[in-house]
Amino acid sequence: MASNRRQLLGTCCAAFSTLLAPKLLSPSHAESGKYPTKPVRVIVPFAPGGPNDLLARILAQGLSTSLGAQFYVENLGGAGGNIGTGHASHAPPDGYTILMVAPS
Repeated sequence: MASNRRQLLGTCCAAFSTLLAPKLLSPSHAESGKYPTKPVRVIVPFAPGGPNDLLARILAQGLSTSLGAQFYVENLGGAGGNIGTGHASHAPPDGYTILMVAPS
């Protein structure tokens, strides 16, 4: 059962990073015409090593490969995800900070 979940997760991540991410992160939204021009921070409001962190790292790696820029994961756990979410809400609205949340 666990291997089926991993295969499904891997397939979903691969599909997102190759099919949907270039459309969602289109260059028309950037100032210079090419996004991203600097590293993009992916905030995970949970502890490292968990399923949310794993998914964020897989997505960041796929986005880095497909868009040719650095996407890095920053874990800001605590208070049930409120600390990381607070940091993301105070980030400038320029598209260089992404919040990775999990449905609960």
